[in-house]
Amino acid sequence: IEYTFSPPLSINVDYDFTLSESIMDPSGELLDRTLFSVSASSGPIIDVDPIGQTVCEGDTVTFEVQASGTGMLTYQWRQDGIDLPGETDSALTIDLANMSDQGDYDVVVTDEAGCSAISNSATLVVEACGSIGACCFPDDICLEAIDAADCELIDGRYLGDGSTCDEDEDGDGVIGCDDLCLGTPPGTPVDEDGCPTIGACCFADVGVCLDGLDEDTCVGIDGDYVGGGSFCDDPDTCPPICEGDANGDGIVDPLDSGFVLARFGCPVGTGDPSCDAADQNGDGVVDPLDAGFVLARFGDCP
Repeated sequence: IEYTFSPPLSINVDYDFTLSESIMDPSGELLDRTLFSVSASSGPIIDVDPIGQTVCEGDTVTFEVQASGTGMLTYQWRQDGIDLPGETDSALTIDLANMSDQGDYDVVVTDEAGCSAISNSATLVVEACGSIGACCFPDDICLEAIDAADCELIDGRYLGDGSTCDEDEDGDGVIGCDDLCLGTPPGTPVDEDGCPTIGACCFADVGVCLDGLDEDTCVGIDGDYVGGGSFCDDPDTCPPICEGDANGDGIVDPLDSGFVLARFGCPVGTGDPSCDAADQNGDGVVDPLDAGFVLARFGDCP
């Protein structure tokens, strides 16, 4: 027997078709029996797509979809085309949104017949708004999207606005809470705590300061190491001296003139602190002008 459906079955129309016949059993009773049944689904219909959002770090985000179709519908949310485990409701909620949550979100809706429809994607943009970032605590505990004031209130160490627990904020190779010295200038050598291993070296007796030395080098040339990350242009780095006191004895006198005269032509800025001290007027060369600079300031240092 050949059966023809009119109109033909179409994936664009829902069908629920049953073919049955009536027969009479030997006792004369009329019985109905099903020969076969056919069901066809056009698939779910997305009635309302999720809507893109722009939020601040730490905000709660909710995407929703409305769909209709045959029987009970199931849902699978995706981020950038990848299934999100456990996100199988008609709404997707993201608590404490952070930068890693950015992307395109859509949802696959499936009906009982196994037919699916995919919603339009909704883009999530997460911005660093205000003082929100990572907060560090002892025992390697780090919390993200914490307000700066709240972090301080609970005795945490705030890593900066927009910071995360797994990000190298200053590019020195030390991640998140392991970095105890944030803001290290690019290219600066650092230790395992992310702190600079070079700094300013003071020679208080001659009023000279050299940048970019490590502690061993500074001490090796009889300097006073100020500490990693220090710079000579910081007014608090090296104690001030009196102008003209080239030999650093606390008084400007003929001994200072002799100190300068003995170093005429001495190379300045090459790592010899005595040459740098003799360049009293700071013009990059030790010459009679420096001797005159000293002579004009004879007397006790203030």
